[in-house]
Amino acid sequence: MLQKEANPGNWDNTRSSSNSTENFFNPAVQSTLTIGFSQALLNGFGIAVNTRNIRIAKNNRKVADWAFAQLAITTITNTITAYWELVYARANVKVDEQAMTVSQKLYNDNKKQLDAGTMAPLDVTRAQSELATDRQNLIVAQTVQLQDEQILKNAITKDPLAPNVVSVEIITTDKPTQPAAIENPSFEESIKEAFAKRPWIGYGGFAGSRFVVLPYIPSQAAASSALSTYVDSLLDLGVWGPLIIVVALSAAGWFLFQTTRDRHIAPLDRPLAVEMFVVLAVIIVRSFVTANIVGHPPLQFLTVIGFIEVVRRHEVAERRLHSLARSS
Repeated sequence: MLQKEANPGNWDNTRSSSNSTENFFNPAVQSTLTIGFSQALLNGFGIAVNTRNIRIAKNNRKVADWAFAQLAITTITNTITAYWELVYARANVKVDEQAMTVSQKLYNDNKKQLDAGTMAPLDVTRAQSELATDRQNLIVAQTVQLQDEQILKNAITKDPLAPNVVSVEIITTDKPTQPAAIENPSFEESIKEAFAKRPWIGYGGFAGSRFVVLPYIPSQAAASSALSTYVDSLLDLGVWGPLIIVVALSAAGWFLFQTTRDRHIAPLDRPLAVEMFVVLAVIIVRSFVTANIVGHPPLQFLTVIGFIEVVRRHEVAERRLHSLARSS
């Protein structure tokens, strides 16, 4: 179905006059007519228009599922946090009770010594002040315990103000334990994990080894012995980078080899082609042995590739000359 839409036109008529003698037409009338026309050829084309409501409903269902999962995770996390806050509050109350017991005993002992005349009144006053401070800390700790207990009741009960719930004391049974020590992954595991995340395109020049693998190596000495240019190239460039380089070098070597056997090549270019083929082979072997094929490619590659282009142009020129000679 084609839908056509014609935009309203625009008619502009301007009349001007001047007292100049140089104007050939006076007065002058300039008219402009503008008409717009548009035609939507693919409007409503395909099944996407009719199935958009189905896709919207599926997306809304996914959003609802994720919202429910987020709500469940948040509720569970808040409940666990409230439980451990109550554990801490109960332990803090016990500590403050023990501190107040010690302060009470110290105050009683100092008071007995004051009555016996073996202690100054200032020491008794100091002990009394410490006892009052510990009693205040105990009251604050008990208040915090009641608040944390009420927060936990709000999370695990439907009606935390019910009579049979308000009077219930929550006694925590689980105690905090020291978390197990997490060991850093080994060098090989970190390389496998980093390569598995971006196997095809890598992380960019020197980014894979420097920012992904090196943080897991304890010392720079171990890093220099663990990392190699092959590993750097694999992490930095992925699979496509070394593959493109190998394909380019193979194509260059094959072209030089074919050039040495081509009978249309100039006599002076044939020895150079053989020499460049040998040089390219030596550079490739040396670069693979020294692990510099990707990370630090020698500049001689550019020389060889430039000579290949020169030989290619000579070969094209020779073929054109032979074609012209045959046609004539």
